[in-house]
Amino acid sequence: METEQGKIEAIATAYRQSCVLFAAIELGIWGYFEDRADPVSVQDLATAINLDKRAAHILVNCLCEMRILEIEPDGRIGSPLIRSLGGQDAQSGILNYLDELKEWMRLSEKIVNKDGEYRENRTFATEEIEPYLDMVKLSNAKHAPLYIEVVADKVGAVHSALDIGGGHGLYSELLLGKYPEAYATLMDLPAAIAYLNKRLRTNIAERLTLVEGDAREKVAGHNYDLVMINDMLHSYSYTEKEKIIVNAVESLRPGGWLVCGKYYLDDEDIRSPLNNHFFSLKMLLNTEGGYLESNQEVEALMRRHGLSRVETVFIPHEIPSVAQFGFKE
Repeated sequence: METEQGKIEAIATAYRQSCVLFAAIELGIWGYFEDRADPVSVQDLATAINLDKRAAHILVNCLCEMRILEIEPDGRIGSPLIRSLGGQDAQSGILNYLDELKEWMRLSEKIVNKDGEYRENRTFATEEIEPYLDMVKLSNAKHAPLYIEVVADKVGAVHSALDIGGGHGLYSELLLGKYPEAYATLMDLPAAIAYLNKRLRTNIAERLTLVEGDAREKVAGHNYDLVMINDMLHSYSYTEKEKIIVNAVESLRPGGWLVCGKYYLDDEDIRSPLNNHFFSLKMLLNTEGGYLESNQEVEALMRRHGLSRVETVFIPHEIPSVAQFGFKE
């Protein structure tokens, strides 16, 4: 039976698993297994990545315990998990968390002394946005198709859509796949648009217009059937969130829908295991005024700015999420 002291020690040492994962990428273990279907010996792995056999053996045992590698009855090792997750984009996305870890190690200092240097400001304005969006796209890939199905079930036909802060483009891509006759506009900051220009799939390029703009300041057109705000409100203060929603409502046609996709946070049940309190803390750490807005907060903002038929739909996911709808009369 785990003791109270044991629980505290497990929390205090949880960083060890993260560090083993980062080391597996930096030492080349991840890359070695990306395209390798057949299991190999620890000796073969150690030779291939130029690592001492004992060190390789210990790392492999840790990675097997974490279920990143799998050991065969004959002692050879493989990794269906690594092969399924893909290549360089997956690696760079995961290593983005290593940079984030350095910020978390200064958590108490950063909370007390807001120094004007915020990770998201730097990331969103530079080429650092590329591994960041790779990581976010990888994280969103499992729940985004279900989210788009929920949106389609709720709003019905869509001929024109606006994706505010569309970042990696996955939501627009899936929406246009769902509605083959529809057109969409994706608005985001210049660094994100530059990222998309390098990666946008050609089969939707003719139906997706990319626009540089700040959602707090710019209205990207009018008379859209659907406006999506996905995974972005948490980067901003309450006042900024409200500005974004006001501009989104202005972009809708009468009879159009606004949908906000976000992580779950219930103000009326703060002890719910579905809540994402740690994500909200991450936003407090990485942004000037950001935090994860509650489900009730978004509903209230939608109603305040003229939307009706406001509804929150739960999206089951590894990170519990919601789709929040409002209708413009």
